[in-house]
Amino acid sequence: MLDAPQRDSEPLSALEEVLGTAVSEMVSAALEYAPQVDEVLIYFSNENGTRTADVAYVQNGTLLTKDHVEAPDTSSAMKRALLKFIVSQVGRIQASVDSAHPIPTAGRIRYAVATRSVDMDLTPTPELTDYQVSPSDKFQEWLQQVAP
Repeated sequence: MLDAPQRDSEPLSALEEVLGTAVSEMVSAALEYAPQVDEVLIYFSNENGTRTADVAYVQNGTLLTKDHVEAPDTSSAMKRALLKFIVSQVGRIQASVDSAHPIPTAGRIRYAVATRSVDMDLTPTPELTDYQVSPSDKFQEWLQQVAP
């Protein structure tokens, strides 16, 4: 498991602690699925009563979905288990939110393996206001923005 983020100046809030642990576990699971990658890209949506997630990778300078990355086990069952686990972590985050913090409706997590750095963007406002747009559309849109 990766180290949860720490701050020197003050202790982490309960939300920050759960968020750090959940993100660490999401990234660890994604790396367990595809251990020989340069970056992990995780997207989740938590809107309209539905939680979804997807994962992509940068491997040898190429952006690849979980369906195309080199991995020890690319079976449908393994992919479902990975996404189910990530969605369960989104549930942990949602359960830890109190009235002082908005519930994230979407998250984009980018983890660079070489530097062990995490770039995270949590969105508190709904993104799926147009029923023509799906979480998959938002994931693909993000991948186009971050493609190497």
